[in-house]
Order: sequence, then structure tokens, then C-alpha cells
Amino acid sequence: MRRFLLVILILLQVVIIWEIYATVKDADFELDFARIFDGGGVVMNLSNVKHEEPFNQSFQAAKQVRLEGFVGDVDIVYADTSDIIFEGKKFLSHTTLDMEAFDSTHIEYKIVNGTAILRWEKPRMFGGTVGFTGVVTVPRSVERLDVEVELGKVVSKGGRNSLSIRANLGDVRVDGHEGSVVINADLGAVRLKDVHPGDVLRIDADLGEIDYSGSLATNTDIRASLGSVTLRLPEDTWTNIDASVDLGSLNSDFPFTNYWQSGSKTRIDGVLGEHRPHAPNGKLTIRANLGSVNIRKVAMW
Repeated sequence: MRRFLLVILILLQVVIIWEIYATVKDADFELDFARIFDGGGVVMNLSNVKHEEPFNQSFQAAKQVRLEGFVGDVDIVYADTSDIIFEGKKFLSHTTLDMEAFDSTHIEYKIVNGTAILRWEKPRMFGGTVGFTGVVTVPRSVERLDVEVELGKVVSKGGRNSLSIRANLGDVRVDGHEGSVVINADLGAVRLKDVHPGDVLRIDADLGEIDYSGSLATNTDIRASLGSVTLRLPEDTWTNIDASVDLGSLNSDFPFTNYWQSGSKTRIDGVLGEHRPHAPNGKLTIRANLGSVNIRKVAMW
């Protein structure tokens, strides 16, 4: 019965992928299905851009910053500045050059309850893609950053804050981050490197690979519907673990307790790592519907 339900799930996800493909085909995005589950696969094809203009604008920052509904690749960096600085391009990508749509789209800015909000305002009537792509410089003093991108890749480097990223269609990469991290990705690979999350680490990927390198949070929750999960953890990792795979392998370089398998489902519900004189640190939860889970032991400096 479980295998039958998994087959139904796979068929539904194939239908979803096809619908997404049909949606973005005219928006000049490339979907490389062979790479979606192997480190990427959702790429903005800037060679198909019909018109673009430089876009450079500064916005007053606040302790919390939110980017909402963006279309375009967004690279986030941090610097000693008091403003949010967007440096890049405003673009139009479609088979028909619609300058009215291009001219009407803009970034709306406002501060609400101490949060600086930058929201992409899309044209009312347009079947193609208009948006902004470039580098967003955020003050180091920002305590929380929320990013929502509808179409495009998100990259964040060197943050020291609470970070939340929602990517509907596009890859997500986070490098060298310190602070809580929450990632939601509908279609696209999720890669996090050299991350030290503190209290919360949550990654939820519907269709795409998860590749994580760093320490664990007090509460770590990793979920993948269709795609492999690789965790590269410090050698001294010692944590409670609740990991299960419905259809796929579950492999670990670390010793663990309470392993069991029933039909196609594999589960670990115990402790992960070499025994220590103190109680395990926090809890690691992993849920994978279809795909392998690999927990690797690596040396970290």
C-alpha cells in the first residue's frame, strides 16, 4: 500500500513539474530536469532578455528587512552601511517587447512596524517577465532578513542575522552564515555551506537536492519531498536524531542507535555520533519521501 501511495505521489509531482514548465516556458527560464536533483536546474536565461537598463537605488534600512515577490536573480551581501543598496538591472524578457510593462514595474518601498519592505510591483496586464536582477547590499546591523523570490536564484553570503528565504522557482545558496536559517524551496536545489545556525535550522524542499555543510542548530528540521539530502557535519556532532526515508537509502558516517527498516521505509530514532559524557545536543529531524539521505562526517576549521 505504501509503495502504491508513493507511485501516486511521484505521478502528481511529475504533473506539477510539467505545469511549472508550461508556466515558465514563455518567461525565458531554463529548466534542466537532469540537474534539478543534482545541484541545480533552474536558471534564468539572460541571453533571452529583450531589453534591460541599469538599476541602482538606495533605500533606508531598519533592524528588519523584507524583500517581497521579486523576479530575477538576487545576490545578497553585507556591508557597513546604513542603507539597503540595489545595484543591477531592470529587465524585460519576452517574445514581444512591451515597454509599457517595463516602464510600469518598480520596487515599492515602505517601513512598517520597524521593518523595511522592498516589494516588486508587477504590471497589471502582461504575459511575459519583467523584473530586477543584481546585488542587494544589506547593513551588517540588520537583525532579521526575509527574502521572497517568485522566479530566480537567491544567494546570501556572510550574514550574521536571522535569515528566511522563500524561493518558488529557483536555486538557493547560503554561504558563511551565522544565525537562524529557514529555507522554503518549491523547485530548485538548496545549498548551504559553512553555516552556524544557532537556535533554528529549517530546510523544506519540494523538488530539488538539499546539500548542507555546517553545524546543527538546537532544533534542526530537514524535509525533502523529491530529491536527495546530504548533510556534512562536524566530527564532534552528538545529537538526538529522528530520521526517516519512505523510499530510498539512509546512510551515515556517524554511529547511531535505534535503526529499523519496514518494507521500503527506513528510520533512525535515537542518538547520532560518538558517545559523550553529557546529554546529546539538540535534535535533528529528517524527513525524505523519495531520495537518498547521506550524513557525512567532515573536519571543520
